[in-house]
Amino acid sequence: MKRISGTLTLLSLLFHAIVLAQQAPSQIPAQEDALALLRATLDSESGSASMRPPKCGTALMWQVREQMAVGEKHDTQLLKVLGRPTGLKQEHVSPSGFFRVHFTVSGPDAVSSEDNNGNGIPDYVEEVAEAFETSFRVEVDELGYEPPPQDNDSSGPEYDVYINALGTGVYGLTTREQPVPGTPENDFTSFIQVDNDFENGQFTTGLPGMRVTAAHELFHAIQFGYRDAIVVNDFFYYELCSSWIEDVIYDDINDYYSNVPTYLTRSDRPFNQFDGATLFNYGAALWNRLLVRRFQNREPIRRSWELMAANTSVLDAIAGALAEIGGSFDDEFGEFSVWNYFTGNRADPVNYYEEGNAYTQVRLSGNFLLPADTTLAGSSFTLSHQYFRLTASQAGEYLVVPIVSRPDAWRFAAVLEDGSSFRTVAIDAGNGGNIGFVPAFSSVVVVVANLTKLDGSRMSLFESERSEFQLVLSNVTQGTTGVAGITTAYPNPFRVATDGQIVFEFEVTATTDLRVQIMDSQGRVVRSAALGQGALTPSRFVWDGRDDTHSKVGSGIYIFRLAQGGFTELRKFAVIRD
Repeated sequence: MKRISGTLTLLSLLFHAIVLAQQAPSQIPAQEDALALLRATLDSESGSASMRPPKCGTALMWQVREQMAVGEKHDTQLLKVLGRPTGLKQEHVSPSGFFRVHFTVSGPDAVSSEDNNGNGIPDYVEEVAEAFETSFRVEVDELGYEPPPQDNDSSGPEYDVYINALGTGVYGLTTREQPVPGTPENDFTSFIQVDNDFENGQFTTGLPGMRVTAAHELFHAIQFGYRDAIVVNDFFYYELCSSWIEDVIYDDINDYYSNVPTYLTRSDRPFNQFDGATLFNYGAALWNRLLVRRFQNREPIRRSWELMAANTSVLDAIAGALAEIGGSFDDEFGEFSVWNYFTGNRADPVNYYEEGNAYTQVRLSGNFLLPADTTLAGSSFTLSHQYFRLTASQAGEYLVVPIVSRPDAWRFAAVLEDGSSFRTVAIDAGNGGNIGFVPAFSSVVVVVANLTKLDGSRMSLFESERSEFQLVLSNVTQGTTGVAGITTAYPNPFRVATDGQIVFEFEVTATTDLRVQIMDSQGRVVRSAALGQGALTPSRFVWDGRDDTHSKVGSGIYIFRLAQGGFTELRKFAVIRD
């Protein structure tokens, strides 16, 4: 077997193996196939240099270890890749006694030997120990999480942190190791590795990079103490939470700014889809920032991990934690879609993200002209957000009516933009709503949130499961005729199954030649009546949603036309057929 070259560092090896595995016919290959993939990667002299692992290798290590049964048949090189680092002969126990830091001052894993206080411990090692102590004080003492299980191995009872060279782009990783003895939960011991200098080409380098990594990786160790991942997709939440905790502990470092664009520019992808090749799940940490600000405490996040300890699925645990404080996952995910629009130069730190002006703007899914009437049709992935900007060609009040098969599986909103001013209106997914006056040439951004959920064990469906939607937008401004005419049309929108009928009322100007018509959005007459015919009286007309042949009309925008004497007036309304 060839010696591992300098470019094939630990994490690039793992990353390359996972990429190869994901190209295999099945998502999680058989153990022997996965083992062959890793062996082939170790033997290769090329192929990994262009593959840049994400900052944290925890999920990659977990996935490789899950796919491979490490046993006596495995050679020394494989055990070195998958096991604890060796060759770090020096140790330093942190002041609290909880952490044992392993390091060396020689060889490729060496830390700087600089020792300004002359106590024999390199300054960098002491900085690492202090960063883990600070993270522990916040995560365990202040926020109330259970400490990570200690392994009581041959080096002592302390939690082990190894400082070694992890390669370009890699901050650190936490390796889940053994089940915690004497507990019924699916909990595990672990150990942590961090880079030896953090000159790794990432957004944050040096000591600041090391500090946020300590916060991030310690939180992974805590997570494994609550529950091991059941499927690899669970790591969407492991990384989301660990990215979030970095800023809780080190608010002034803001490394997470570099993660946010990967989520906001791809928020039309499933929120709970694990993506091991990008920082998508790291950027989704905005979700926790929203929850903390809206509920004014961080307890729902901790509570979700407590619920996960009983092997509850991630989404059910989040929903359960929110339900305990009177919240709803669906409502918060709908809010999330609106909050994410107010980023970049649209940031509103009073009502939305406090640091939103430092985030990239969310990506639009479309940019269209909004005529007097238009229908926006599309489809979306599960648990995703889309944003469509429509520029009004005519001023007026606009009615927005969603047409979807399951109104409970959607949240819609409209953000009205007029220069630098914004107004947000929630749109009822079942009934639609009037979003108010829209000036000519100003914009309406329709926000679409799909609440349909996929379990993480069904990862193959994340890229294929889509739900369709339609949004009918109509200018319903009344013209000024100077003559008494239509006074009201209710209910509008007209939901046929629940409402049964829509009533049009009007003031009489003439009883001669009094007639009405219902026309579709193309101007075709579907129902007509004259005075004395059916439900038309001198002051009202009642319609049941059927045409002149007594057939049911479909969902859409319709027009009520009133003619009496020489006077004619039109009124638009929406029909929703469930």
